[in-house]
Amino acid sequence: MKDIKNKITKKMKNTLKIIEKKLQIDKVRFNSAELIIVIIMALILGLLVGEVIFSNKCTECKVRKSNTSELEKVYNTLLNEYYGKVDKEKLSEAAIQGMMNFLGDQYSVYFNEEQSEDFNLKLNGTFTGIGIEVIQDKDKKIIVTSVFENSPASKAGIKENDIIIKVDNESTNNKNLKEVTDKIKNYKKPFTITIKRKNEEKTMSLSTATISIPSVTSKVLEKNDKKIGYMYISIFALNTDEQFKKQLEKLEKQSIDSLIIDVRNNTGGHLESVKNIASLFLNKDQVICQIKTKNKLEKIYSTENNNRKYKIAILINGGSASGSEVLAAALNEEYGATLIGTTTFGKGTVQKVLNLSNGSMVKYTAETWLTSKGNSIDKTGIKPTIEEQFNDKYYETQKDEDDNQLQKAIEILNK
Repeated sequence: MKDIKNKITKKMKNTLKIIEKKLQIDKVRFNSAELIIVIIMALILGLLVGEVIFSNKCTECKVRKSNTSELEKVYNTLLNEYYGKVDKEKLSEAAIQGMMNFLGDQYSVYFNEEQSEDFNLKLNGTFTGIGIEVIQDKDKKIIVTSVFENSPASKAGIKENDIIIKVDNESTNNKNLKEVTDKIKNYKKPFTITIKRKNEEKTMSLSTATISIPSVTSKVLEKNDKKIGYMYISIFALNTDEQFKKQLEKLEKQSIDSLIIDVRNNTGGHLESVKNIASLFLNKDQVICQIKTKNKLEKIYSTENNNRKYKIAILINGGSASGSEVLAAALNEEYGATLIGTTTFGKGTVQKVLNLSNGSMVKYTAETWLTSKGNSIDKTGIKPTIEEQFNDKYYETQKDEDDNQLQKAIEILNK
């Protein structure tokens, strides 16, 4: 763990500054009402243990029993003969955790059932609920901090800063946040939510739905009579590629002259999503990356033929890891995109996920990846084409003109 902290200290000053400033500026917000993921803490955990992984599809399996297994022999002996009380589930978790720790790999870890649920929520890009983000304040009030567009909550009329006081006529007093959000998530039929807005109470009828978590935002920036498309990718979830394509086409309908892709502090995600985004800019004979196993080296090619010719700049920093590095390297080496910012994190390994029958899972390193040209970025990261250290002034103003890395990209694209 000391080595990991040292690595973050040296290579991720930008990211840590961002987290520190964020905590000063924003209220603590949760990624979804239903599973209560703290966005900023998820970023830290993702970079420390690779929680957000560059992964292949998950594999379902059950733990197999073996009469000859020494592990099983020890397990049964402890359950039957140890003089004290032994929790079966915790003993199993400890055994699995011990195997993961033995590997000495910061990206090979064990997640219990609750951690697995949180992990999968982020990477799936969807959740079941009504489409709100909430917090619980010091007075135990459940406060809505955000409402997703076109969600059941939005259609019912729930708004930011509403206080949820009842769920299906049951008071939320003396209940913790998870109790309330789990109750909402598990409804299979229409139910009511009563909110307090200022001094007025309102009861609304609604149902849960599958909600898509936004992972891509976009806008058009205008400079010197030119239109520059800007797209920020927060994570490569399973539906991020669909969101990206839809918003890219929206920008192109506005006749953009060039494009900025921002993957600063994006710690990774699914290879399939990364591949589909890169394919929007490459041809089928172009390599996105190379996957190396113990026995072979496989080249991952673009799945589309592309006719886009406009200039692209990609914003990167020490928090850009894994899938972000795959995308940045592919578009730099194969499309000629300019990389602007600071050196990326340097995660050149590939993890797979093994789902266990009790709802827990293990994430383990199975492969390494190389760039399209065969370069390894593991532990070294990707150096930007143009290095630009981040100016903290942006956190005081939250204005684009004070984001010097963004402004450098606009300057380069306008040449």
